[in-house]
Amino acid sequence: MKGVVEIYGTNAKGDRELILTKENLTVVGFAENIVDLLTTPSATAYPTAENAHILDASNYAIQAISTSKNKEHFRKNLHSYETSNLLNNTAFDETLDSSLSGWLTSNLTASTNSVDGYTDGVSGTLLQADTSGGLLLQRVYFNGGYGNTDGKFSRDILRYTDSVFSVDVKWNEDNPPAKLNDSSNNVYKSYSRLTYTAIGGEVSGEAYVEWDASGGATLSKSTATNFEAGLRYLGSKWYRVFVKAYNGTKAAGVNPGVCTIYPCNAATLENSDVVTDVDSSAGSIYIARPQLELGRHPTKYAEVSTYVQTRDDTLNFSILKQGSTNTHYNYYTASAGTGAYTLSGLYNNNLARALGVSAYIPSSTELTPAPHPEDRYLTPGAITPVEEALEVEILQGHNPYITNLSGTLMLSAYGSPWSYASGYSPAIGRHAGYLGAYAGRGGASRIYLNIVSALDYSGMEDPLDTMGGYLGEEEGGIGGNATLLDMFGYINLSDNGEMGISPPTPAQKAGFYKSISSDFSSTGQVDHVLQLGKGDVGKRGCDAPIVNLFGGVDTLGLWGMDIRAMRDADYSVTFPATYSVDGIASLGATSPTPKRRYKLYNKIVLTDNAVKNDGTGSDPGIFGNYSDIKIVWSLKFL
Repeated sequence: MKGVVEIYGTNAKGDRELILTKENLTVVGFAENIVDLLTTPSATAYPTAENAHILDASNYAIQAISTSKNKEHFRKNLHSYETSNLLNNTAFDETLDSSLSGWLTSNLTASTNSVDGYTDGVSGTLLQADTSGGLLLQRVYFNGGYGNTDGKFSRDILRYTDSVFSVDVKWNEDNPPAKLNDSSNNVYKSYSRLTYTAIGGEVSGEAYVEWDASGGATLSKSTATNFEAGLRYLGSKWYRVFVKAYNGTKAAGVNPGVCTIYPCNAATLENSDVVTDVDSSAGSIYIARPQLELGRHPTKYAEVSTYVQTRDDTLNFSILKQGSTNTHYNYYTASAGTGAYTLSGLYNNNLARALGVSAYIPSSTELTPAPHPEDRYLTPGAITPVEEALEVEILQGHNPYITNLSGTLMLSAYGSPWSYASGYSPAIGRHAGYLGAYAGRGGASRIYLNIVSALDYSGMEDPLDTMGGYLGEEEGGIGGNATLLDMFGYINLSDNGEMGISPPTPAQKAGFYKSISSDFSSTGQVDHVLQLGKGDVGKRGCDAPIVNLFGGVDTLGLWGMDIRAMRDADYSVTFPATYSVDGIASLGATSPTPKRRYKLYNKIVLTDNAVKNDGTGSDPGIFGNYSDIKIVWSLKFL
């Protein structure tokens, strides 16, 4: 199957201009598709309503396109993410219950480095509680103003945000938490408690860990408090538990946030099986790796080995710092003066507004590998830092279009190792902003891009330039058109691949369609056309500039449906398999995986970033001076 890819831009006169042409490569997936087509009848010996149309030609044609980039670019640019542990001395290397550690105790003795942790290099600290009220805590203080003062965070860094407190725990079999009176059957049962009191003391979250006689742990709910929590088994009888709480809206100067661990704690539990409190011989547990971070869900552990931790202004630039509204994401990009790699910096003398980001060009130390006949993926092994931190794979090597402010991305749908409290939605929340390039539908759901001269509070408070872009249905935009996309970045053909598909209207600006000439019988040529809108300031359809800031496009793939994989996943799937998953709304489902599975047919690696901006226009800005991009992928079957 021969083919050629042509990429057109729009020049200053509004005319279409060819900017790149290159031959494609047909990969092993297309050959396998031919085999599937020839061998599938054996699976339809007993026709049903579900498989009666399994041999329809549309099932075996090109059905989707996806874009990707150099593997390195999944790990930087607007994908960049690092966990910020807001606690001090989380390695417990200094004496606890003193001004040197940040930790305080009550009716409790702490012994550091007492036992091996769940893996090499991790040690557990023994917490021996003298009473059921014995505790270990750390306060997160605020200076009531901006900037960094004596290790205290600015109040506004955490205000309006979700926070997650997590820690490793293990039952001490030599002196376990004291047994509680189980009214049903006199078996061993005890509880430890984890709490986070949000800043200002407005909201508290807590989780009870229920221990059995073998040291096994489960979550138990307290009826009196919020219960947004999770638990996972680490190995060697170690568990990690977390509790989430929302930081409030009070003004500066209020109470600090407080993280507290109770080794043995009586509770009024939902199942009402505990009828008496523990006595004064409370018992002990081991703990390790405590962490307080922004977000709805815990990420990888980041050790803080000393007190006082450096708490600088860079946390202000996290998109997890929600601010007073959740209707937009704020991304910050350093200007050329800070060392950012942009053509605007190179063309500084020729531009009236050389603000850096307008001509952003992703840089890499290694070339993107050329396509290979046995390729099955666009960018094998690609994973973003936030996926790595959450221990899931979501993007699968594609430029995604899943960032959405009006829905949630359910971590449980991607093989998360956590078990969650009943009623808790394990959504990753604003962490999704590190994955994809688009805001959700509607005028209030926006992405704001801010050019800053320095990564400090003054740079954030007074950016050099700020512009907002959003995507919606009136004017199209790949990320705003739910009928074209699924959550993994597959851009589907309009109308389920049927013949005679019309291109997007001029107002829509973006879409994916195919075109077959009237003399197909002599040429055998089918054109697959992807349009990416340049966008306008404050308007919809900002595909090209936003994708550029997430690393650009240098790899493209055409995909057909993987019939066998679809039947294996859901034998009741009906053919022809229409695109049935809303790429935005379905993200809130517990199992939102689309019914469609895809097999790579054709792949191309470009010699340049298809959505770059050369930065030579009169008004570069953030969104300005981009071209509407049209990618025409022609395939010849004769």
